[in-house]
Amino acid sequence: PLRVQAVVLCAIARKVITHRPCHQPAASEVSMSYSVALSEHPDPGVATGEAVGQIMEAFSTPPDVVLLWVTEPFASHLKSIADTVQQLLETPCLMGVVAETVLANHQEISGTPAVLLWAGHTETARPFSIHPGDLLPQSQHDGDALLLFYDADFHYMAELLDDHPSYDWITGGSSSAKQCSLILNGQPQTSGAVGLVFPTGSVNAPRLTTACRPIGDPFIITARRGPLIELLGGRPAMERLDAARNSLSEEDQKLLPRRLFIGQVERESKSDFQAGDFLIRPVVGKQENTGAIAIGYPIETGATVQFQISDPEVAIQQTEEKYRHWEADSLLCFVSKHRGKTFFDEEGKEAELLLEALGFPTIAGMYCTSEIGPTATFGALHYCSTSTLLFSARE
Repeated sequence: PLRVQAVVLCAIARKVITHRPCHQPAASEVSMSYSVALSEHPDPGVATGEAVGQIMEAFSTPPDVVLLWVTEPFASHLKSIADTVQQLLETPCLMGVVAETVLANHQEISGTPAVLLWAGHTETARPFSIHPGDLLPQSQHDGDALLLFYDADFHYMAELLDDHPSYDWITGGSSSAKQCSLILNGQPQTSGAVGLVFPTGSVNAPRLTTACRPIGDPFIITARRGPLIELLGGRPAMERLDAARNSLSEEDQKLLPRRLFIGQVERESKSDFQAGDFLIRPVVGKQENTGAIAIGYPIETGATVQFQISDPEVAIQQTEEKYRHWEADSLLCFVSKHRGKTFFDEEGKEAELLLEALGFPTIAGMYCTSEIGPTATFGALHYCSTSTLLFSARE
């Protein structure tokens, strides 16, 4: 049985870590009250035992919160792994998800077996689950922070965030795994969302960086139908897109088909819009006969929008700007699947940027279909972004 196997391997893992030569760093990077543990063993019981053993070595008392990610080869074992981890670490709160790609400090693991744990002394967090028709839990204090794992097909999430702006600090992401699998304190879910409310003072404000820069000119949506934008500034949307494409270099024009997005202006009062001034939405199709474009989430008529192209240099600049002068002991990271190895032409670039910017904290997270993070005024759904939640951050 998985639990029994893990119990035995925990003891083995603890002994191995205790006697590890000093020139060989432990697999668990310990940082104050937070720890990240990763095992890539192909057996789920062995992987669970190794990861739990690393966390046990890092903490003398049970962590307040444990977050669990397993990659898709372990999807069918999610509940067994989660129950084992929660029992052995004696944590009152465990939240988990199946992910296509996970991040653990400087490593990215995709397509191969992995168990990733993040554990922290964060004070007591309030767990909750959401199904269609539910509302977010009420914020009890200013400064409470909300963390969410949610189903990529859970379109209700965007509406939920729009209708419930009482949380200024919201972060999280939707797994890009083929099938949604969530778990919260032993209760599995295949749709909706699971979340935690961290009390005031236990976390620092989330950060969000984009990887998109505007192209062409901004226009007001003058006609739309559901997710279809028909007219921009009184002309067919495809006509405006063609004009934006023609303004690009030959190299960018070649990249545009797989890097095209559209951005909704966050603050209409501004006269000049730059990278970071938009809520990014995917462009998912077009109607040749009408000249309309289809986007991943409806934007209201009258909103100002501008086409966008994702650019690695923008992602690097945004990370440097948003995290300049900050350090943190740990952070949770939710990265768009559009910002992976093929985007930067190297593996682990996103984690490398964050590690260097924040003084090498512990990092855990996943690649996402969409991300939740702050805007100028409230928390919202984003695309092609990286959203983080910082712990013990300081300037």
